[in-house]
This record gives sequence, structure tokens and C-alpha cells, in this order.
Amino acid sequence: MTKYVPKEFKEGDWTCRAVMGIDECRILYDTINQYLNNEMIAKSIPEENRGYLEHVHRMLFSMIADYNYNKPSK
Repeated sequence: MTKYVPKEFKEGDWTCRAVMGIDECRILYDTINQYLNNEMIAKSIPEENRGYLEHVHRMLFSMIADYNYNKPSK
């Protein structure tokens, strides 16, 4: 399995950032989770793309766990 290694960006490189709330993070996490766990789809994902999806999946899990641990009380 190919492990994704995030790239280093230099000044002037094109980049983008997405701003999401916790609901959007959960939706994206669940969508990637379903995609990776669907055997019919998963077997056709190129190795490099799968490594990236697994990286994003782990990052989203970390964000959701951090939110759940630190979420403000209502």
C-alpha cells in the first residue's frame, strides 16, 4: 500500500483551503468511509489515490475526535 506524504508548498505555489463546520467534516468523513469500504469501488481505486483518501480519512477522524473532546458545552 502506498502511504501518502503531504507535499511541501513554496511561496507562489497554487493552494486552496476549505473551511468546514463539524457537520460538513462528519459528512465528508462518512462519504470517504463508505467509498473506501465498498468492495466494488475500493478495488478500482488507484493505489496513490487510495493512500491520499486514507490520509484525508485519518485527518477528518482526528478533527472529529478533537471536536468531541473539546466541544463547547451548551
